Amino acid sequence: MKTTADKADAKPKVSSSVEESNRLLEELDAIAEQTVEHASESDTGEKSRTGRPDIHLPKALQTGETEQDSIRYQFSDLLKFYLTGNFPDEVELPTMPKRYWPALLYHLRELNKYRHDFPICIPLNSDYQWGLPFRQYIDSLIEAREETGDELENLKLALYKLEAEVRRLADRPGKHRLSELWESAARTVIKHTKGDKSFTDKLAQVFAEGFQSLPAEDAYLLSCYPDTPRYLMRVINLNYRRNRHEDFLNKVENVIGQLVDILAADQAQQEELNSPEQMKKGLRKAGLGEVDFGAVSQLVTESKIYHVLPKNRYQRLQHSLNTLRSLRSLFLGVKLENTRTASLNEKYLPEENIAASLLDAMRMYHSQKASLVAFIKALRIAELELRNRYDEKLHDRLFEEFNSSYLTDEERALQPPILVKLQVKELTAEDKNLLLEILNSRMPIKVLLCVEDLFEPDQSAMPIIRRDEWALNIASMAINFNCAYVLQAPFSELNSVTRGIEAGFAFNGPALFSIYTPVAVDETDMHGYLSAAGALESRLFPVFEFNPDNGGTWRERFSLEGNP
Repeated sequence: MKTTADKADAKPKVSSSVEESNRLLEELDAIAEQTVEHASESDTGEKSRTGRPDIHLPKALQTGETEQDSIRYQFSDLLKFYLTGNFPDEVELPTMPKRYWPALLYHLRELNKYRHDFPICIPLNSDYQWGLPFRQYIDSLIEAREETGDELENLKLALYKLEAEVRRLADRPGKHRLSELWESAARTVIKHTKGDKSFTDKLAQVFAEGFQSLPAEDAYLLSCYPDTPRYLMRVINLNYRRNRHEDFLNKVENVIGQLVDILAADQAQQEELNSPEQMKKGLRKAGLGEVDFGAVSQLVTESKIYHVLPKNRYQRLQHSLNTLRSLRSLFLGVKLENTRTASLNEKYLPEENIAASLLDAMRMYHSQKASLVAFIKALRIAELELRNRYDEKLHDRLFEEFNSSYLTDEERALQPPILVKLQVKELTAEDKNLLLEILNSRMPIKVLLCVEDLFEPDQSAMPIIRRDEWALNIASMAINFNCAYVLQAPFSELNSVTRGIEAGFAFNGPALFSIYTPVAVDETDMHGYLSAAGALESRLFPVFEFNPDNGGTWRERFSLEGNP
């Protein structure tokens, strides 16, 4: 039996970390020297044609070799592969199954248990800030609690569980009502909470009060899926257009109101002059006998042969009013009902311009451009008439030749943006040419380009990764035109995406939003959010923005903000 002293002597001596590091470095240097010597010659004793060592991946134990010899050879081959990246052609690498995850991300396989930017909230009440991560709602509820000590910690834990459950329920394509998911998640958390009835009752009250205290009455939740950027772009478009042209909307509304008043006054005077009483007075002065003045009045009124306003002026006013009313919804929005207490810009909801293809978007642009010219022409004629400054000899010819070259920059900006969603994998050669043509123009077409895969599928036996160069370089190509807004970002970088789409809609011209939105094939595949975040961290799909409105130099226009 060993004594205490023997046991002490049997313990290995622990060296300092410095000594261990030095010894490890010396061993690695020795291995590297052996590797260089071994790699300088091939198996036949000749140098490699490429000047780089051939790589021998781990192989089975050969006859006469000990296990330690095999391990040493395999380690040497792996080290050479690590240093050079080469492997022999005769080696067939196994295909990596999709259920395998990168080791650094494996602990995130249950992503819904971790707090991140998704799902995001789109409040139904447009007055409240939209696009905030749901976790910020939970943080605001926790900050508002007045409890202290263990009671506060228990409530915080319950609210975090509620957040995780809502995130799990919302983790599917489409938009989902926050009220429905909140109610379901609250029931689940209370059901699995351990404690007496008083605590669960308290928890139910906290959850109910928490939902009622949210700034928005209700909201939609959207998770990180390929359709989410499209819906987010539509929301940004509506919010942007709702508040962009308020001054111009006031101007148009004022003009329409004055036109209505003038034509109504003309109608009233016409009815008064054509009334039986007025005709009876006039005809008696002419010495006529018995006349059915009621029938004459009705005949004159129905024929509308008499106006207080001159005929040409009346027609111009009526035509301008009809044009402004018919085209107002296209450029300024649709008038809403039951908005008596709302401000002027809240009474109008902009119409969406969504094109099915790039060719369709270009057709819509040219059609709406002609409508915009007619709209501004009617507005200018009306303004001249209201000031009583319309000169037929001068202005008739001028407005016959009126075209888009007469529009100001402010008036051109009225043309609504046209939204197009494209997927890289579905683009044809014609689509690519049309996209480049649009980005090299001044058409306000906003293109959402969804990049679902950064690598081209390879059908060969060798598992060589080939990058999809067009998907990775289209944003850089668009920058070279120097006349379009360009954003590239993975959808995991939510702040850059939302801020960039807003800036793209504010830019009076074409915009390209190249967004990486990977798709998880099944539950065993890596979540799209992690794939997008990994592409950003590895610089495979970095964030950058090019905005010609920011200045005249590349330093002012180009930004890399948002990269880790």
